[in-house]
Amino acid sequence: MNTHPQIRLARKAFDALQPLNDIDWTHHRDKLHDMCKAEERSHRGFLPDFNEYHTPDTATISDAAKLFAVKRVAEYMQGEEMPKGKDFLHIQKSCFYAAGLVDEYRDRIEKLWADFDMQELNALNYTDVVKVREVKQPVYA
Repeated sequence: MNTHPQIRLARKAFDALQPLNDIDWTHHRDKLHDMCKAEERSHRGFLPDFNEYHTPDTATISDAAKLFAVKRVAEYMQGEEMPKGKDFLHIQKSCFYAAGLVDEYRDRIEKLWADFDMQELNALNYTDVVKVREVKQPVYA
């Protein structure tokens, strides 16, 4: 189990968003998580031997997705410019969903995250929890 402080923070902040699942018939928090998981799974699948090039304490796909879900919501809560139509062609679709959640439910999210430091959530860093292993390249004469 990965106990990196950023993973623990991301899990806790993600769990605090659970009431977003109960607003209407759409489980909004879980839908955002599913989108981030699919994007992370696709990213890791891009590398043929992901595990060979990353350390054993690398975040799981689910934990990395929670980190991205929390970070994206926090970014938009702090005023990051929300994506526009043409951005749909160039950025991950979960960014649109996170922006939509903030646009529609900002007040609820502020209450749910009242005990969190929004800047700390915004500062979550994927490269701190998905670590590249040093791979020695053969030396050719």
